[in-house]
Amino acid sequence: MKSREFVLILLRSFNPDNYKSLKKLPSKRAFDYFFILLLFSSLVFGLLWLIKLSSISGEIDEKFSQFNKFNISLDVKMKAPVILSKFPLVVLDLTGNRTGIGKEYILITEDFVFRKRISPDIGKFTIFKTDKQDIDNYADLLANKDLFKTLTGVLIIILLPTLFFAAYFYFIIKYLIIIFMVSFLAYAFTRLTRKKLKKREILKTALFSSTFMIVPEMVLKNFINMYFLPLVIYLIFFIVCIYMSSEKSFEVKSRHKKKEHDIFDRFR
Repeated sequence: MKSREFVLILLRSFNPDNYKSLKKLPSKRAFDYFFILLLFSSLVFGLLWLIKLSSISGEIDEKFSQFNKFNISLDVKMKAPVILSKFPLVVLDLTGNRTGIGKEYILITEDFVFRKRISPDIGKFTIFKTDKQDIDNYADLLANKDLFKTLTGVLIIILLPTLFFAAYFYFIIKYLIIIFMVSFLAYAFTRLTRKKLKKREILKTALFSSTFMIVPEMVLKNFINMYFLPLVIYLIFFIVCIYMSSEKSFEVKSRHKKKEHDIFDRFR
């Protein structure tokens, strides 16, 4: 689906009158619209989440202010070192086999924390100088909260791609479950009435009208808890679209029947 077509369908999806033509589009186009809409909404959600995270420094300071003392004591053994970050290279090695830093920028061992900092030495032809600190110096989180905030930020950046794709697939499953359940209930209800619609038409209506559920929730989720409000808005709009679409179909059928009666009346 081209961007121009997507924008056009997006704008048309806000008007219930357009659903009599939207439901006639191929099912593939309806699903393409849904996936692209969710992708862009997830990107907006991620950007707003990152903006919200900019205040994490103040929040950490606020949480730490509740403690008078916050020391950590760990007794951990590892089978193999773990790379926390490839660039810059940060390695956690609690195997007990490392006594010095190599190519790493930061190396954390059982007893020490090694860190390179830029300090050119022309005589030794070196650019970096290695700082070596006892790991017990970092046990007091209150005294090292700036380091904790930095490590938290680095960890979030490292996990960001994984978090985005995990969130995207989570939202796909969540919204598709809602859409298929709503479509099934709508189809079952219309079968009990004279205003009957095809399964595909109901499903396509549910996919296109999901704009009213996805956009508000994904944009505002980072700032306010909307609970079930997006779902309620979606259901109301979906019902309106189904009613108007079925009303049109019912009117057309009524007109055809009326014409048939008029024809037969002429021969009487």
